[in-house]
Order: sequence, then C-alpha cells, then structure tokens
Amino acid sequence: MKLSFQIGVNYIKKYVTRSLTICLSLIICIALIIGISSLFESEKQADIAMTEYELGSHHVKFSNINEESLKKLLNNKNIKEIGLERYSDSNSEGNKTFNIIEADKNYLQFYNAEIIEGKMPKNNNEILLEPWVISSLNLPQNINQKINLKLYNNGKTKTKQFVIVGIIKDRVNNKANGRKEIITTFNNDSNKPQDVYIRFNDGVKINQNINSIKKELGIKKDNISLNRSLIESISNNVLTNNKLMVIIIVISIFACLIVYSIYSISTLQRLSEYGTLKSIGANKLQIFGIIFFELFTLYIISIPLGILLGIASANLCSSKITMMLSENTGVVNKIFISKESIILSIILMFINILIISISQIKKINKLSAIEAIRMNRGSSKKSNSSKMYSLGKQLSIINFISLKNILRDKRSFFITILSMSIGSTLFISSDFSSNLKNKNAELKLKSESSITSDYKISEESMDMKDGISVNQINQIKNLNGISSVEPFGYYCITMDINKKDVNFPHFYDEINKSPYVKDVLGGIFTKQSDSEDYKIKGSLYGYSDESLEKLRPYLKEGNIDKNIMKNSNIALLKIHRDGKGNPVFDFDIGDTIKIKFHKDTVIDEDDIKFPENIDYVEKEYVIGGFIEKGIVEQEYSVGDEGIEVILSDKVFKQSTNIQNYSIVNINKKGGYSSSKLNEQINNITKDTIGVILRDLSLEVKELNKYNDSRALLINGITVILFLVSVFNIINSISYNLISRTNEFSVIRAIGLSEKSFKKMILFEGIVYGIISNIVTIIFSVISQILIFIQIRADLINPKMVLNLKLYIIIIVLNMIIGMLATYIPSKRINNNSIVESMNKVE
Repeated sequence: MKLSFQIGVNYIKKYVTRSLTICLSLIICIALIIGISSLFESEKQADIAMTEYELGSHHVKFSNINEESLKKLLNNKNIKEIGLERYSDSNSEGNKTFNIIEADKNYLQFYNAEIIEGKMPKNNNEILLEPWVISSLNLPQNINQKINLKLYNNGKTKTKQFVIVGIIKDRVNNKANGRKEIITTFNNDSNKPQDVYIRFNDGVKINQNINSIKKELGIKKDNISLNRSLIESISNNVLTNNKLMVIIIVISIFACLIVYSIYSISTLQRLSEYGTLKSIGANKLQIFGIIFFELFTLYIISIPLGILLGIASANLCSSKITMMLSENTGVVNKIFISKESIILSIILMFINILIISISQIKKINKLSAIEAIRMNRGSSKKSNSSKMYSLGKQLSIINFISLKNILRDKRSFFITILSMSIGSTLFISSDFSSNLKNKNAELKLKSESSITSDYKISEESMDMKDGISVNQINQIKNLNGISSVEPFGYYCITMDINKKDVNFPHFYDEINKSPYVKDVLGGIFTKQSDSEDYKIKGSLYGYSDESLEKLRPYLKEGNIDKNIMKNSNIALLKIHRDGKGNPVFDFDIGDTIKIKFHKDTVIDEDDIKFPENIDYVEKEYVIGGFIEKGIVEQEYSVGDEGIEVILSDKVFKQSTNIQNYSIVNINKKGGYSSSKLNEQINNITKDTIGVILRDLSLEVKELNKYNDSRALLINGITVILFLVSVFNIINSISYNLISRTNEFSVIRAIGLSEKSFKKMILFEGIVYGIISNIVTIIFSVISQILIFIQIRADLINPKMVLNLKLYIIIIVLNMIIGMLATYIPSKRINNNSIVESMNKVE
C-alpha cells in the first residue's frame, strides 16, 4: 500500500490542474454543507429568540400541581429552572378587569419581566405592575403608591389595599392581548395547587422528560401546556431537519458527479499507464490503492480549507444581518456553526471518494492490459452514424465537429448536464421552499401573535354599547402618520349545541376547571339544565371589509365573500380542534347556528355567566366558512377559550344594535414618532369609558426584526447555494475543455481560424445551456411538487405557485454559464501555440 500511496501522490504532482480542480470541487461542496447547515442553525436560534421574546423561555407548564409533586420536580436533575404561579383573585376597577396572581422571581424571568424599579413583593399586600397596566389604572409611573382594589373573593366582593413596590418590564404577550395582571408575592405556605413552569437543561430530550414527569406524577394531559413553538425550534437540528438533509444529500451527489466527471477524464487519459502497471503484475487492489490514495490525499487537503470557507461564507452572510439589526441586541446577529454538519460533510465526502474509486477500478478492470495500453476503451457499441450524418446536414461543419466532440464521451457529457441541472434545480427548489417558509412564517406570526398592529385599543366597559365611536375612528384616521385603522365590534354570546354535534364532549373539562373560567365565567362549555344538549360561551365579532379580506389566508373551509356577508346573515366560525386537527363540533358549511346575547347591554359580573333568569336576544346565522384564527381577540371576558362567530360590520350592527367598536388596531407610517402619535390617539380616546390604549410599536419592531433575520438567513442559504453551484459548474466544464487541449490543437493545426475555433467552443456552451435548461425545468417542477406535498400539512394557507420569472432568469443564466464556462478555457487554449497545446499533458 505504501507504493500505491507514493504513485498516487506522484499523479497529484504530475496532473496539477486536475488535482486542483478536484480539490476545489471538494472544498466547495464541504463549504456548502457547512455554510448552509450553519445558516439553518442560525435560523433555528432566531426562531428560539423570537419565541422566547413573545411566549416565554419555559418549555412546559404543569397546572394544578400539589406540594408533594412540586418537591419531586425540584429534585429532578434534568430541570434547569422552575417558576411558580397561582391564580389568586380577580378585580374590576373602573370598568376594567384585572387578574391577581401570585408569582416567584423565576416565573418573571421566563417572561423577561425584569424589575426596572423597586423590588420583589414580600407580603401579600405588595404588588408588581407593568408600565402599561399602571397606565390603564390612570396612575403615575411611580412605586410606593397605595391602591384600593375590589376583589371578587370567590363570589364575595371585598376591598383590599395594595402597595406598588415594583415596576417590571412589559410582558409582550400579556400587553398585546390586553391581559392585565397584578402580581403579588408567591405564598409558599398555601395548600392551594400551583402552576409550575419548567425549563429543562440544555441538551436533554424535552418531550421525553415531559412524558416521564407526566407518568411519574400522574398529571392529566389537559394540565400540560407545552410551549410548542419553542420546543419545535429547539428540537430542530441538522440531523432531524428533512429539508436540510435532502439539500445535503443532493450537494453530496452533486460533488460526486463533478469529481467523477473530472476524474473519469483523467482515468481515460491514463489508461495506458494503468495497462502498463497491470502488465508488470499490479493487481486490482494495488491499482485501487493508487486511485483511492490519490483522491484521499486531495480529500485530506480539502477538509480544512472547505471548513474554513464554509464558516467564512456563513459569517459573510451574517454580517448583513448584523448591520441591519445591530440596534437590537435581542436579535440573533451571529452565526452558529453546526458541529454535526462538519462531521457529516467529512463523512459524505469520504463516501464520495470511495464510490468514485470503486467505479474507476471497475472501469479499468473491464479492460485487459493490452487494451488499456492501446487506450482502447473496449467500446463495442454501434455508432449512430446515420443519425449523426442526418444531423450534420442541418448544422455547419464547425458546429457538427463541436457536437461530435461533445458526444464522443457521452458519460462525461451526461454528468456535466446533470451537474448543471442539479445546481439550477437546487436553487429553484430552495427559493420555492424559502418563499413558502417565509410567507408561512409571516402568517404564523400574525395568527399566533397578538402583536398585529402598532397600537391597540380595547374597551372593557360593563355596557357593551360603550366603545370607540365612528367619529373617533375618523379622527384617528386623519392623524398625520397613521397608515391604517381597523375597528372591530364585539359582544359576548352563548350558543346552544345539540349533543349529536359534539365530537369531543370532554375537550373543555380542564378549561372549565381553571379558576377564572370556573369562578368568573361559570364555565365555558356546560350542559343545559333541562336536556342532554350543551351550551358554549363565545365571542361575536363585526369585521370591516378590509379585515374580512385579511382572514383569507386563515380560511380552512368555505368562502369569504364580503359583498354577500354585508347583505345576509352569513357567519364565519372559529372552533377548537383536537391535537390531530379534528374539530370539536360537527358543523358543516351551510348549517344554521343559533346564538344568544344579552338584551340589556349593561353586563355585570353575574350576567357574564349567562344565567337563565335574564332576557336574551336570539339570532340565526348560516355558516359560510371555518377559519383557523381571527385577527383579534377580546381577552377580558371569554377570550379565545370559547367559540368565535364573525359577521360583517354591517350585519353585526344590525343584529346587536351596537354602533361603537370594542377593539381597534392602528398602524403608523414609517418616520413618525410613536410616542407623539400615542399621545394624540390617547387625547381622542381618553374620555371614553373603559378604554385601554397600548403602544405596541416597539414590540412590532422587535418581532419584525426577528422575522427579518430569519428571512435573510433563509435567503442567504439560497444565494450561497446558487453562487457556489455556478462556480463549481464552471470549474467542471472548464476542466472538461482544458483536458481536450490536444484534440483542439489538432483541429487548429489543420487550418481552423481563431474566430471559427471560438464559434465552435461557443456552440458547445450553447448546447450545454439548452439541454441543461430542459432537464432543469423537468427536475425543478418535480422537485417543487414533492416539496409542496411534504410540507403542505404544516402550511397555514397552502398554495403552490411556480415562479415563472425565476425560471426565465435561470434559463438565461444557464445559457450564460454554459457560454462563459467554455469561453474562459477557449481563451487559454488560443493563447498557447499549436505545438505547445499538442505537448500538454492536461
């Protein structure tokens, strides 16, 4: 084997151009795998950061946990941090509803709610508040204030005095949803169960640990709330990301084809040398050793260079992200290098050189020593001379010779075309997948996040007729710097549901047990007192034409026709679904639903439970469609726990006789002061009973930056993939032509002019471009269909759209690449004299 290694190294020194070309191909492919994997890893970290920013950094919440179970959790070695929270009471202050909760410091840390002024409460009359909650209480932003709050105290109201001892940062999700919480000290001596928030140690299997705890403590499924988006982001890595693995495998095949193409040409040129070795007694293993050690040496050289190039290209891509997002330290603005991808690239490239070595030795072993020495490739295939003659009559003599040159080695031609096509297909498919992913991320952000506008107004008066008037809406619209104003009508409702229409009667059992739902709302989903049928509480919304249009991406079934909805009792319905996506209720498009709401629009704490001893108005609507998510939610009463019925604004007003709006989303134009606009909007709305104005412009900006960083990382993957693929293709085709320098010199020697020679070479490039375009289109369409089928279930609004502009761009680029890849070596060949070209080894 030592001799085989020495001969292999000598071949590297002898055929420098070929060796450098193979090295370059290996380096580029290793860099591609590492660079793309690192960008994927960085995208994952951006996902994690965005999710933690809005939804918290805990992995799971276990509800109603007793002291004995808590002790076991505190001793669990796989748990990094535990935060505790317990519902204490509710309060109605100036037509605004607040929840009072007990919480410890870890709970606050999970939600990035650090204390910005004051201290943690120690006594049960000391409280923490967020700035936006203090504003909603019409209090100055100062600590050590005393406030009197009226508590429900399990149905028996009483007044208690509290002291504000600390102010914490606004919690994003609570602020966006208008969920007002007053935080007091956590009472460790209480016998009441608590909610336990858990963050596991880095590197542990989160879902496996959750299931283990569930079994050990006997926790019911409904008492487990996963921070699902965070867990999915954390669990996603190089080895589990199907899309990334497909790209890596395709890149490996791409590398294998290019190196195989280059090395096959070299093998053909050295057949006589291999024949000589066979004739003097070299066996199969020894010749295999020469080939393998030659490639293995190039592989060893390529590994560190490929790793460095991969890291450098990923960091180069990240620099733009850093510049764009530098003002926000929370956004992921650095590249995370994937160790798994480095190991994977090394393994895959080794497999490649092993496959190539085996394929080459098989090719050599098919020939006898004499055939190899004579450079006879043993072709017994019949020449297709009649077809070539027929084709020759359609082409000029120069182009005919060029075509003969291309097709003399059909395998090399096929591999070159395949390499060009795979590179283009990778780019088109990656762009298709990236567009789907970016659009879905935007929709997901809008559907799962409550931060959907720069400013949000919500009204919490006991009189449902109170709210923002049409006149106030117009005043806000006329403010300089306002880009859009979306008002929504709201009324709390109840709906009777026939027993036969309930698919999962126990779906709401745990929801009904939560203190707020049980004590304040009297349950969400309950049985009727006089039958086996059910009733469910919910929300009735009125949407403007613009808002109805925005619901289209979230339409699961049916149709949204705003013109029909304005003039008829057509409703859109949002109902809960189980973990498998099955609806809790068995409703169909065209079914009629009957809802009830209070005849008297003044609703107190007893009326919200919908008792049977008061008057209601009944209305019937026809289901026109089912939606995944509404644009807004009124959090202070039923929230999103119940059913949602959406009408047009016109029909809502006609049905309820409520002319004012309970919720308003407002967006501003760029370049205008957020605080100034907030003050102007507040001046318009401050005298309206029960109105809360929240400035979410900072949170919108933060989340948009997270999303922009993700999109840029995804697009960076596509761009790097394309640029490096183009470079590799040019590298492969150029070497293919350089290796035929001797043949071209003979053609030049018999009188071919420099101009005609350039035309001949250019024709080769055009042929490469045309055929690779045909293959690219076929491969890309098939690839996009397969990608769409694979990820369709995860898309909120699945639509397959082929980017025809991109196809045209790729077709033009392939033609340019084909011509460029042949033009560069043609200049090099022309610069050599005919005698020099004939004497060239490669």
